[in-house]
Amino acid sequence: MHDTTTGALTANGDSAAVEEPMTEPQMSLLRRLAEEAFEPEAFSRELSRAEAQRRIEALAAKLRLQDAPPHTL
Repeated sequence: MHDTTTGALTANGDSAAVEEPMTEPQMSLLRRLAEEAFEPEAFSRELSRAEAQRRIEALAAKLRLQDAPPHTL
């Protein structure tokens, strides 16, 4: 089974989300994250749910790192 809101695959390997197009909430979130991360090329309307979820997670991780305080010696 997969999460219908994010399209994430579950541990049992449901591959339906791999072929299904991304959801509207994913599209909105991915567009916003791509803009915030200055990576407009990360957004595409043609993505599957699974690929959109991977990009959302990667961009969110990048933005978390950018928001972290700088390391000091």
